[in-house]
Amino acid sequence: MNARLSCADNVNDDELDEEFDTFPSSHPPDIVGMRFDSMTSIAGRIQIVVGDLATQGEMLQSLLSLRDPRATALYVIFCLIASIVLYVTPFQVPRILCTETSKLPSAPLNFFKRLPAKADCMLISCIFLLLSLSACVLFTVSRIDENDGKNVSGSLQV
Repeated sequence: MNARLSCADNVNDDELDEEFDTFPSSHPPDIVGMRFDSMTSIAGRIQIVVGDLATQGEMLQSLLSLRDPRATALYVIFCLIASIVLYVTPFQVPRILCTETSKLPSAPLNFFKRLPAKADCMLISCIFLLLSLSACVLFTVSRIDENDGKNVSGSLQV
């Protein structure tokens, strides 16, 4: 086994000590807490990356599942035109045209990023739920104020 390929030569003493520590840890609680905090931060970063990948997958699914009819129609038309263009032109021409030097995002990437994802739908439904709950509370409070603080059937006494 090559140590350079597995990056075993880049391991520091703390990582080796953590790896060969016994199950009930023989180290003080502050070192175990530090290890736990570092693992939590790494897990948080992994969760963010996986969430971003899931959002990209949902955008791609919404493009292909007719969830947004205009975007799907534009995508099908684009695929048809791209297939005709790639069939007619030599391979070197599209490769030269695809190399961009602009710092602005490309039009297809900008279009893809604006597609709806389920995270957006969940956010909108949460906002709608909060607005409806606040409207119910305001309606109940206004009914109680109209009746001089007396409890009306079906409303709560504040």
